[in-house]
Amino acid sequence: MTSNKQVTAEQFKRIEQAMKNAPKVEGPLTVAEAVSKLSASIKQMRSKGHDWPQIADILGANGVSISGDSLRRYMTPKRTATSTKSV
Repeated sequence: MTSNKQVTAEQFKRIEQAMKNAPKVEGPLTVAEAVSKLSASIKQMRSKGHDWPQIADILGANGVSISGDSLRRYMTPKRTATSTKSV
């Protein structure tokens, strides 16, 4: 015996609206994503004279393991191939 389940137009609209309004599920961030989201605070610390290892130590003390060199690389704007070629 096969069951032929159907969804009414009203049910469909309710379901569709519920799916559109569902909040985004936040998962854990990668270190790069965390640094990106914290970039304004990191830049502010740099403007106050903190060096990369000092900032990395603060991140590390709060569970984000990163070296000063890696932090600097994450925060340095990426160069494109065309901007590195000599003319």
